[in-house]
Amino acid sequence: MRKWLHDRPWIWIVLFLAVLMAGSFATVIIAELNKPEVVRTH
Repeated sequence: MRKWLHDRPWIWIVLFLAVLMAGSFATVIIAELNKPEVVRTH
């Protein structure tokens, strides 16, 4: 397993990008769910 990962360093880049994207998606979803209602005073 360790040798397999050592022979394929691009997997770490893909994994990092996947985690980054998942984190940003989760942040957007949580922000949408917790969005306070905007009360217009017009």
